[in-house]
Amino acid sequence: MKKIFVTTGSSIGYEDLFEYISKFRNNFEIIIQKGNSKFVNPEINSFEFTTEIEKYYEWADIIIFTGGAATVFEVLRLHGKVLIGVANPSLLDNHQKELLQELSKNGYLFFAKKLSDIEGIITNYDSSMSKIENYTYSNTALLEYIYSYIHDVE
Repeated sequence: MKKIFVTTGSSIGYEDLFEYISKFRNNFEIIIQKGNSKFVNPEINSFEFTTEIEKYYEWADIIIFTGGAATVFEVLRLHGKVLIGVANPSLLDNHQKELLQELSKNGYLFFAKKLSDIEGIITNYDSSMSKIENYTYSNTALLEYIYSYIHDVE
């Protein structure tokens, strides 16, 4: 059984995402890092925060995350995982959406524009896995990317 880890990073919770993912509990093992959310489902293992998030990244086959920059660049270093980014619509601006779109365009992750997009990605795991490009960190490339991203947003 494939394993899904959902994380909101340090941001506010995203109840709609957690409820949506919960419907797959019979076909996937699921753990949710829910932040400050009030989400509770006795059939889903969830927690607020941890200082050991790497162990959950390693555990998972599929990582679903909101598009905060810190979380995005943390999961991009993981290879051999299906990465699915979702923008939290409760945030005031589109910075998550813009970052996820750009990285998706380059093949580093899947951007779920709406929650229902997630189902096709996770149920076609093998096909999805073959489409992910490994992101290679280098200080120069990262700085150039951040600069171009900021420049495009302005």
